[in-house]
This record gives sequence, C-alpha cells and structure tokens, in this order.
Amino acid sequence: MRFIITALWSFAISLVLGYVLTSMGGYEFEIIPVLGMTIVFSLVGFLVGEKLIDKH
Repeated sequence: MRFIITALWSFAISLVLGYVLTSMGGYEFEIIPVLGMTIVFSLVGFLVGEKLIDKH
C-alpha cells in the first residue's frame, strides 16, 4: 500500500512542478515529462524508504 501512496504523491508533485515550470517558461504543458518525473520521484522515494532510512 505504501508503494501506491508513494507513486500517487509522486504523480501529484510532478503534475504541479510540470505545470508551474512550463507556465513560467511560456511553453505548452505536456504529460510525458510529468510521467518521467513521476518515475524518478517514485524510485527515489522507494529507495530512501526501503534502504536509506534505518528501521528499528
């Protein structure tokens, strides 16, 4: 379940970043870079959550 929540939050954050950055740059919004950011953010979240944070 935590993987699904991480992926959903990553998608939401990517949507916001994609919209803001393209608006600031004067470009048209595209979904493909947002999906790429989602994959990167999800992988980072999974790795940090599973490997780098020490669980007691």
